[in-house]
Amino acid sequence: MRNRGCRSLLHSISAGVTGRARVAVGGWEMSCVPFRALAMLTVLATSPVARGGSMQRDVELVRPRIGQRGTTVEVTIQGMFLTEPRDLVFYKPGIRAVKVEPLPKLQHPSGLVHAGRIEEQVRAVLEIAPDCEPGEHPFRLQTAGTLSALATFHVSPFPVVLETKEPNDTIQSAQAVEPNVTVL
Repeated sequence: MRNRGCRSLLHSISAGVTGRARVAVGGWEMSCVPFRALAMLTVLATSPVARGGSMQRDVELVRPRIGQRGTTVEVTIQGMFLTEPRDLVFYKPGIRAVKVEPLPKLQHPSGLVHAGRIEEQVRAVLEIAPDCEPGEHPFRLQTAGTLSALATFHVSPFPVVLETKEPNDTIQSAQAVEPNVTVL
């Protein structure tokens, strides 16, 4: 009797791949959902739209991405659903947002290769403490209702110099850079 129940269950599972099957377990008869339908429900239930991903506050771009410790830096944060920004929440000590304000929506939103979009932007003024640890500092943008996806800002112990000279693919055309600087 036991082997027959196992075989019946295995048969119903394999039948579920191609069609509807019924299985009797302990006197109860149940209808098995076809495997394809179950797989489709799983995909739909875990998709970004089903999880509210379409409303996820996505930070796609932070410019500039780096600043020298002991300075104040103005950054532009771009992404989707960044309305009503309130603050930046850093996960490491040493950086404080002294001002966070919305900027006008972009006239020409842009799509990114990984399906992200840049439609809105926020300006933030960051105060980096002189003793701030150099390296990557994760943060989230706090809006009126929620927090954004994780983004990062980097801190350098050196002054940040903008790369301005183009083309710079040969030694003769390269931009002169002093030692102990971070080139952005």
